[in-house]
Amino acid sequence: MVAIYDATGSAAWMSATLLLTWGATGILTPFGGALGDRFDRRTVMIVSDIAAGTAIACLALTSTPAIMLPIALVSAAAQAPFYSASTAAVPTWSGPTRSHGPTARCRWAETPVRCSDR
Repeated sequence: MVAIYDATGSAAWMSATLLLTWGATGILTPFGGALGDRFDRRTVMIVSDIAAGTAIACLALTSTPAIMLPIALVSAAAQAPFYSASTAAVPTWSGPTRSHGPTARCRWAETPVRCSDR
């Protein structure tokens, strides 16, 4: 989003970017959760991270807003499965008797980051 604003200086392009990326995340996250339930969660997280990283790398190669916007959309779509899979994987990795503590700590730790990031 910052790259698009730097390239254009336009609030309209920034709004379109937010609408597309957050909209894609909102629409695709339930489907990403289904991927995390159907396939190995680590694999889903790794593939999601690689795909999103590739899209971000492609974003760094262009400065045209009309090209940056679809790449940002692809990046948001690629990131959608990661959050659901990582959230569901915490109790699995910490064990059945200790799942409440790590899950609570993850929620506590990510809340300030989410609030300050956006």
